[in-house]
Amino acid sequence: YARWKGGKGEVDLVVLDKEGGKPHFCVEVKWSDRKIDEPHRFSNLIEFCQRNNLDTATVTTKTRSSSKTVNQVRLRFLSSAKACYSIGVFASDKRKGLLNTPST
Repeated sequence: YARWKGGKGEVDLVVLDKEGGKPHFCVEVKWSDRKIDEPHRFSNLIEFCQRNNLDTATVTTKTRSSSKTVNQVRLRFLSSAKACYSIGVFASDKRKGLLNTPST
């Protein structure tokens, strides 16, 4: 999670890289399909990406998938179900070490 501008700007999910603790990717969680046709309304997400040299961000939606570019930032719209699946696969990947448990 990231917040700035006295609480006026925020991004729902930010993953930091292991080396420098800098943003590696970010996700804005939406539970509807309304804003997918108005990508310019994601100004806080776009600003965050530009400030942190990220060229892509993910936005969850209720059911729709798409990709749109605004101010050189690619917004990847992904249904919540697909996003949850992708995060689960990523988190359980033993090479990434996110959900490693000790061997018994």
